[in-house]
Amino acid sequence: MADKDLEELKKFGEMAGLSDSTGQDLDAPYALKIEGIDQQKDRDLVFKVLSESGVDLDLEAVKKQLASGHLLVSHLNEAKAAIIVDQIKEIDADIHFGLLSVLRPKK
Repeated sequence: MADKDLEELKKFGEMAGLSDSTGQDLDAPYALKIEGIDQQKDRDLVFKVLSESGVDLDLEAVKKQLASGHLLVSHLNEAKAAIIVDQIKEIDADIHFGLLSVLRPKK
């Protein structure tokens, strides 16, 4: 791919909201935010699904967040996040999935 093509692709990504000033992967701009995970069985299911998902996560940090009844997993690609959401959709909690910039806007 020519430099011109790469530059055009980069500009397109920025226009589509995929630019990331921190230099993180542009192919994984999605996040999963879960709030109100009050039941232990729901926390256990979320942990099981995430630990088996193949996503590179700090599982100790996930445990701490779940113990507090909420969770934010960022830098997911859309397909992986959709699979995770499908596996946990029955839990009694508020599940939000979308662009990280929308779910956690910068102040």
